[in-house]
Amino acid sequence: MAIQKSGFQTPKRQTLASHEHYFKTSAQMEALFADLPEAIHNTAKIAESCNIAIDFKTKHYPVYLPEGLGESYTKEEQVQAVEKFSGAL
Repeated sequence: MAIQKSGFQTPKRQTLASHEHYFKTSAQMEALFADLPEAIHNTAKIAESCNIAIDFKTKHYPVYLPEGLGESYTKEEQVQAVEKFSGAL
């Protein structure tokens, strides 16, 4: 999302230019692509060929440790580094 967007109004809060960012029902998609029924069929074929297993029970957080500090990096230093890094985006 952030890569596609040219900029944010504020660095701490991302806003979207459209209210269309949600999962649409099959009926909504069929209505949107009524002139291209093969698009719905092709999308279903692609979805059927995908094989993915997502583990929703395990939390997966990014590891952000600056070079050379390793495990001695305190939680407070980590929070400060992440805040500094995210402010630079």
